[in-house]
Amino acid sequence: IGDELLFGQYDYCLNLGGIANISFRENGRRVACDIALCNIPLNYYAEKLGLSFDRNGDLARTGNVNSELLELIQGFPFFSLPAPKSLGKEFFLFTQQIIREDAHLLFGFYTKEEKEMFNLLISVNGVGAVSALILLSSLDLKDIAQAILNKNSALLQKVKGVGAKTAERIIVDLRDKVEKFGVSAENISAFADNKVKEESLSALEVLGIPKKMSEKIADRILKQNPDLQTEELVKQILKMI
Repeated sequence: IGDELLFGQYDYCLNLGGIANISFRENGRRVACDIALCNIPLNYYAEKLGLSFDRNGDLARTGNVNSELLELIQGFPFFSLPAPKSLGKEFFLFTQQIIREDAHLLFGFYTKEEKEMFNLLISVNGVGAVSALILLSSLDLKDIAQAILNKNSALLQKVKGVGAKTAERIIVDLRDKVEKFGVSAENISAFADNKVKEESLSALEVLGIPKKMSEKIADRILKQNPDLQTEELVKQILKMI
């Protein structure tokens, strides 16, 4: 509406804000839609260089077109939708490029934390990009961090492709690097995702008791008695069902 009232004499109005959008007249009415992220990613990279923003577009002017990334972005279903349509920050991907002798690989992540965890995981000997992606899609970031800090290799081994040796290597190599993901060795709840709880719930599942039911009871018990062993925890859960 603003474009129509202020700049109605123009066929098109392009706004280069955080998200670039365009408005134009079609069939006698003004139509508007978002077309691409603009200053959101530019400001992100400017901040990484110690700048508050890309003054006069100096940074953007010196950049190169990443054809692989452009092709990935243009493949989003959004761009085939008719106007009006809107973009959000969820379309801002944090990318990681891996260059090998036989391939150039490009991975996209919705958050900076996902990208950081991915890079930590692939730094572990025996953990490739595919295994790291499966871990990230199978477990929340906090779950992965808690499993590492709690030395809970059993939880990591539940992920396809992660064996006992790989899980142990992940724990040893990353134990002092994952506190940034919202957990720490000091403040992790003693009853969250620990080995005793996992073993107890698995045993109860064998008996036909749904995990959702027994897990809530286990959390209540372990909150009051965090030092219980597996056998005693199973007995107490059975008493309360």
